[in-house]
Amino acid sequence: MADPSMALPAPSPEDGEDVVLALETASTLWKRGDTQDAIRWLRRAAESAEEAGDDMRALALARTAADLSASPDRRAVR
Repeated sequence: MADPSMALPAPSPEDGEDVVLALETASTLWKRGDTQDAIRWLRRAAESAEEAGDDMRALALARTAADLSASPDRRAVR
């Protein structure tokens, strides 16, 4: 299982309310060890950033979610 002490991306001042909420939820779930749902919320944050027109932030968040999903520790929780 993945190390839940690993930090997920934090909200930035430019993030919209939906992105912030999704990132905060992802972080809480991650710290509780619910990595699968945390990654889902991280993907929601990426989608919200894209909907808000922040393509660079959306790409960065989506890339992080993909990297976490593909990590060897993560394969058991897909």
